[in-house]
Amino acid sequence: MADAYIKSGNDCYNSENYQGAIDDYTQAINIDPNCADAYLGRGNACYELKNYQGAIADYTQAIKIDPNCADAYLKRGNACYELKNYQGAIADYTQAIKIDPYCLNVYIIKEKSHDRIK
Repeated sequence: MADAYIKSGNDCYNSENYQGAIDDYTQAINIDPNCADAYLGRGNACYELKNYQGAIADYTQAIKIDPNCADAYLKRGNACYELKNYQGAIADYTQAIKIDPYCLNVYIIKEKSHDRIK
């Protein structure tokens, strides 16, 4: 049943109906609180609405459920970057690289964060 809400949330997200996506991902989480994909999706929708704190909370929960989810680290790093928490962003980007060294976008973003600290 949670899968149906995740699919609907993905459809809403792809249609740029971010609040609808949040509602659907929340329903999925209510059904299965250990569904990392639902937290990741909801975090993405929060990020698009510039609710970076909410996004960080959801990405953090996704990481607790699936510590090998490089995407959650990358996206949490992006939210940290938006909040000017460059050290936090670098830490998350570094972890994403450890998990998936072939994620080239992380290297570019991490370099931008280093430039901000200087």
